[in-house]
Amino acid sequence: MRRNLDCSHLPLPERTMTALRDEEREDHFEWLYDVPTLTPFGEDAAQELETMWAYSCYAEEEQVAARRSGRPVRQQKLRSLPDLYALLVGHLAMDALLLGEPEWDMLTDLLESSSPLVLADDEQDPISAVSLVRRLWVSVRTDETTGHLEYTLARELAIALRTLLQLTEFFALRDSVQQLYYALMNALSLHGVITEDCVVHWMEGQLKKPLRSFYSDTFDSICRRALRAAFCWSLGHDGRVFLVHPGVTEPGRFLSGAYDGPLDQFILSKNGMPMENLLFSEAEFNGSFALARQIARTIRPECNPFDVINDLRMMIRCGASLDELMEVLAAALTVRPNAIMRDAVSSLRFTLPAFSCVRTRMVQ
Repeated sequence: MRRNLDCSHLPLPERTMTALRDEEREDHFEWLYDVPTLTPFGEDAAQELETMWAYSCYAEEEQVAARRSGRPVRQQKLRSLPDLYALLVGHLAMDALLLGEPEWDMLTDLLESSSPLVLADDEQDPISAVSLVRRLWVSVRTDETTGHLEYTLARELAIALRTLLQLTEFFALRDSVQQLYYALMNALSLHGVITEDCVVHWMEGQLKKPLRSFYSDTFDSICRRALRAAFCWSLGHDGRVFLVHPGVTEPGRFLSGAYDGPLDQFILSKNGMPMENLLFSEAEFNGSFALARQIARTIRPECNPFDVINDLRMMIRCGASLDELMEVLAAALTVRPNAIMRDAVSSLRFTLPAFSCVRTRMVQ
């Protein structure tokens, strides 16, 4: 999902990881409730080509490409339904292979369901749902009885995807892709911001040989599409795209320190310790837990103490001052933070490492 470079116009408590996550969820739900019910295989598909294109991932990709090249947006024209079907068939296998785990889980539910998939808001990940609507042309409408969102995968695409799932090498390839996503999450946990070009080049080198039966010259664009759906990303002023850790809430401050090097060292086995866990010392864990117990007694009803702690941790890793941390903590409590809380937050600042993009920016 796309993250703005700068949100300094917002009050500090509204610029935390939790606040932005909640806002992103609301924005995606709003999109899902507003999007027209469209399918490339419907009776009116020929008349709805432009609308389908506007709501697809391709429209945004054109805008990003234009920003990078410095040229006006040149919208691709689909002259007919056969053009659209050719696009679907050409991208389907690679799009399915490169889905993130939440998207894959939802797609699996759609394939296993004999009827439209109806989900309440608290039963779904709206970001993954938007991705499937925009990338795999899943249609969505509001159920008139329950008011819940109802998802339908076109029968023609369901048949093609079920055929893919019968291929013996498909799930082995999916495992390879997920290992690279785990590695990228580890890299983001250390660096905070990574250039998309670096990641795409690395993933192509890792996957070109294993994916030879599925590989095509569209890998670059499909890989970028998959990364922007699975991770936070920001568009720099120069048109370059950067992948961003969710805790880096104002990436525009740190793009100059973005990592652009090798990523092989971040590949771990499935049972390997995530990099995020390795970064936090026992002292930091004990300090966070003690602070969580302290604030749990005075936390606002709408807040979760562990969300507040995670927000503080991410702010520390982005170089926040003690006063900024206390302002965010105070907004989550029903009383003013006491001296014990302030000392605990102050101690946390010395037990957490900054993202490398923050350290690099500080020495530039």
